[in-house]
Amino acid sequence: MSGSGTDGNKRKKYFQDDLQSDIINTEFYRLFQLRNDIFKEGKSFTNSSIEKECWSFCSIIQLSIMENCEQRKAFVAGYENVLSSE
Repeated sequence: MSGSGTDGNKRKKYFQDDLQSDIINTEFYRLFQLRNDIFKEGKSFTNSSIEKECWSFCSIIQLSIMENCEQRKAFVAGYENVLSSE
């Protein structure tokens, strides 16, 4: 899995180096591809759980605006747990 151009490198640096989470990096890239398929490629959304996709996207946005603190570490651990259990 790789992102395009320098944006892919920025994503990897943030999610793998700063958050130290390959699981969240993989989920972010999956959501990026989903957005690309729906809005750029015009493919229909076949997954019946748009609420789950939106929740995951909102979680990633929340992580990106949080400062590096105990709450963010707890959020990362909980989010990884949710993603791992799916």
